[in-house]
Amino acid sequence: MWLQSTNTLILTNLSFSTSAEGALVVPDNTTIKLIGVNTITSTYNGAANQSYGIRGVGNLTINGSGTLTTKAGNAEWSFGIYAYNNLTICDNVTINSTSGTATNSDSDGIFCFNGDITVGGDAILNVTAGDAARYSAGICLNKTTGNLIINNNAKVNSTASASLGNDSCGCVIKNAGYIKLNSGMLTAIGNNRAFTINYTVPAGYKYWSNTTTSPSTTELTGNGLTTVISNSSKYAKVQYTAPVTGQSGTMKTDSVTVLKKPANLKLTKKKVTWKNVKGNNGYTLKVMKGKKVILKKSIKKNANSYKFTKADKKKFNKGNKYYVTLVAKGKANVSKNSPAVKSKAVKLK
Repeated sequence: MWLQSTNTLILTNLSFSTSAEGALVVPDNTTIKLIGVNTITSTYNGAANQSYGIRGVGNLTINGSGTLTTKAGNAEWSFGIYAYNNLTICDNVTINSTSGTATNSDSDGIFCFNGDITVGGDAILNVTAGDAARYSAGICLNKTTGNLIINNNAKVNSTASASLGNDSCGCVIKNAGYIKLNSGMLTAIGNNRAFTINYTVPAGYKYWSNTTTSPSTTELTGNGLTTVISNSSKYAKVQYTAPVTGQSGTMKTDSVTVLKKPANLKLTKKKVTWKNVKGNNGYTLKVMKGKKVILKKSIKKNANSYKFTKADKKKFNKGNKYYVTLVAKGKANVSKNSPAVKSKAVKLK
């Protein structure tokens, strides 16, 4: 059922198969709402430029409470789902997207030409790439700044097991793009590599990686700094883990602590004072006028004050009000910098 007023295509227990190179094409800003079990397949096998299960000519959203299995045929290029701009998958859907064999170029389970892919809600996305003469990718973001974003309880599984071609990759992300796992879980498998980028695992997140395509049984915990899944790994799984707030107010993860804010920050004409933060590795102090940094100082660890020098005071103008910001610096692999604190503005001359 097509609702013209909202550009919504409602699929209810649809089973559709065609020998045409494309099974379903929808206009820009279409929402496909899934109800029940739905299947859309192209069985094309020929010399056409492209074959696809679903093609969105602009932005495409898939939501609802049902399932969708879509598969592309065999052509020069093959795409399970092709979105020209942004692709959004949400609510409680389960989507299985598979590309066919690309006889002269690339095969991508999901291909996003000029935007981001966002998966949220309780959605489950299973993506599989077919074989390819050139490149095979489970998920491929073509745009240089294209991002894969996972929210809520969403789970994404992306696999490329092609044996032909130059490269088989679970997730293709260009250098200026990123994987943003705000929550949920991501698994990527590629015969050559899981990710095209090196992925730094956020602090507290659980992750598994392997140099083969076999699942790893070694559970590791990210620290947001040195825990990296390299682009040489063929298996990668990352799972969001919510941080725990301790009684002291310090946000704790399994391996990294975010330092508490320095308390009792006070600025006078002669000096700056504060309460020392336990576990710091020094401080960064800035004297500000509006948004402009007038003075920046690196202060030794466990200090609780800084006295302005004659050279410092020459930078202050008579009659102007200034304020300071202070950050407690963390220790590598142990803690992260505290949030910045700001003093009241005062005249320093």
